Amino acid sequence: MNLLKEYSIQNTWRDWERYLEKLPLDQNQIVYDLGCSIGTVSHLLAKETKQVTGFDNDKALLEIANKGKENNCKFVNANIFTLDPNKLEKCDGIWMSFALAYMQNPDLFIAKWTKCLNSNGWFAIVDIDDLFSGHLPENNKFLKEIKDFECTSEKSKVYDFKIGGKIKLLMEKNGLEIIVAEENWYDIELNFSGNANKNVIENWQARLERMIHLNNHFGEDYGEFCDMFINSLSSEEHVANGCVKFYIGIKK
Repeated sequence: MNLLKEYSIQNTWRDWERYLEKLPLDQNQIVYDLGCSIGTVSHLLAKETKQVTGFDNDKALLEIANKGKENNCKFVNANIFTLDPNKLEKCDGIWMSFALAYMQNPDLFIAKWTKCLNSNGWFAIVDIDDLFSGHLPENNKFLKEIKDFECTSEKSKVYDFKIGGKIKLLMEKNGLEIIVAEENWYDIELNFSGNANKNVIENWQARLERMIHLNNHFGEDYGEFCDMFINSLSSEEHVANGCVKFYIGIKK
């Protein structure tokens, strides 16, 4: 399964409309979607606001995003790591889903984009927390090892598997008043209890197959870890808690 197909499938599971119900949207707002991927959320936001601009640096994803787009929705090929919000028009809302974990300095990132918001503008961030360890019971033989991997990845600033637990404090530090704090947001793939369905299992298997750093971390034990993890997700006794977190802050 290629990454583009993975993203397309995952988008059908996110239930984005449920997120948007929490947003303080109105028809006069200008909104930015940071790391818009295939544009699903941008399209939904465009139906509720004045203008939406989605930013992503993957041309293949933007090609899909541009299909059937609304007249008040546009997509820009830009790297949000380096994009300077000072050069953009001020906006009334910022949406960011599953992208903050990639930021080497999430504090600085939130700070500079908050400055791009008009007064009373909203900033919505959703991301993962303990993506792997959060799915394993305390007595699992690999729990310590996977937690070590998540911490190593966090420290190396390659990808922060623990970013979800930091979002609220980072938003508040940068002058955002939290109006929505969902710390255990249900997600059929990423944060659920009970056994996963066949399609979700296949997507997790594809994710494990492409995770080079995780493979290198476990070495010769990686195959055993993957089998154990998939078996855990397939068990009726599987429990995940807090693996997806969702916050909305208002600039005062």
